[in-house]
Formats: sequence, structure tokens, C-alpha cells
Amino acid sequence: MYDLTCQRRGDNWFSERTAVQSYRVPNMSHSKRLVARAIQQSDDLVVVFDYLDAKGHASRRVVSPYRLLGDSHFLGLCLTREEPRQFQLSGCRNLKIDLASNYVMPVVLDAVA
Repeated sequence: MYDLTCQRRGDNWFSERTAVQSYRVPNMSHSKRLVARAIQQSDDLVVVFDYLDAKGHASRRVVSPYRLLGDSHFLGLCLTREEPRQFQLSGCRNLKIDLASNYVMPVVLDAVA
């Protein structure tokens, strides 16, 4: 299998020449704030995380989120599966924001140990 980092362009999480606006939503979990920030800058940002699905399978996901659903879920285009998907925030681990320009769809699906 290929490592997810092989699909990235560049070495840094954020390019020095790209300004990413600060977006903070009060009274939200850290993961939910990151997803909300990616939604606000949907043309520029994606979220990258390790996901544990309802069946207990772990995988690395790259998602362009487009809607929060209450306090516990969000909808997004999964660049790994090439389909819109619903994700539970509680199943997301190591969630980070990255530049969308660093990824080309499809992103190789990696199993998480």
C-alpha cells in the first residue's frame, strides 16, 4: 500500500505563502471547530483524520466537509472513497486541517494500525 503522504504536494502542512484565515466557533469541541473552519474555507481546506467506522474498521481519510449535522456528525466529500459520506466526530482521531491543493482525488486508502 502507498502511504498517504505520497499523495501530498510539499513537505509542510501549510505553505508559507498561503494565508489561512482564523475561524473560531465558541463552545465547540476542538475537532468540530476544525471541521467548521474547513467548511468556511471549503475551496482551500480539507480535514485529514484516522476514522473508526461503525463496524470497527480503521482507515485514514481525507475529506472536504460541507455541513455540520448537530453536535456529533458532519457531511463531506470523502476524497479517499470518492463519495459523499457522513462521519461521526467521535470516530475521528488525529484530525488536522490541510490545504486542499495538497491532494489529488482519489487519495489512496490506508489502513490504520
